[in-house]
Amino acid sequence: MLGLLVFCFDDVISIEGEDSFVGNTVFTICTILAIFASLTCELLIAKQSRWNFLVSLLFIEITEFVIFLSLGDLATACISLFFWIPVDIISFVYWTKHKDEKKSVLTKVRKFTVIQDVIIAVAVIIFTVVIGYLLQFVGGEETYVDACVAALGMVNGLLILFRFREQWIVWIIYIIVEGVLWAMNGHYIMLVKTLALLINSIYGWIVWTKYIKNQKEEISKQINN
Repeated sequence: MLGLLVFCFDDVISIEGEDSFVGNTVFTICTILAIFASLTCELLIAKQSRWNFLVSLLFIEITEFVIFLSLGDLATACISLFFWIPVDIISFVYWTKHKDEKKSVLTKVRKFTVIQDVIIAVAVIIFTVVIGYLLQFVGGEETYVDACVAALGMVNGLLILFRFREQWIVWIIYIIVEGVLWAMNGHYIMLVKTLALLINSIYGWIVWTKYIKNQKEEISKQINN
């Protein structure tokens, strides 16, 4: 990312049709902050740390709102501002109340049932179709992809709030669809962030799965004793 910023700055950070120095400067600063804050935030989530929500609140939501709004992705921009900020605050409080008994820096996590997985998938599809259709009337760009990213982001936020492991699956799909959105908008530097987030998401899935497995084993031992 640093290499792209230094050697290909004009090619990887720009707003199509934007000639304003102030506009491009703000867009550039927001892009850089969003990239590094997103990686930091996701690593903290993988480590089951509640402090990820403060990083997200302070350095991601506002910057991504500016980025998506500048690129014409209205649904995703509104979700960043009006959904994620309240979710970050509520999630920090909720995670604080569910600390691991042995390691207070960790938060307890859990997993879904198959039926819950199906319900989530159907909800995402319905939201994508309905909002994607409505966005066509307000002049949004790539309306169905935009709506899908917004839907996945909202579901992911709720799953993180309630500490479900399946948020990683939703997040991986979100990252891929968001990557498509970045490519469509020509904001290619964010594709590097997409790759890094995918790697960390797989790591997070493994960490949370191991934790849940260990918790089950401990409960089984206590019952047998």
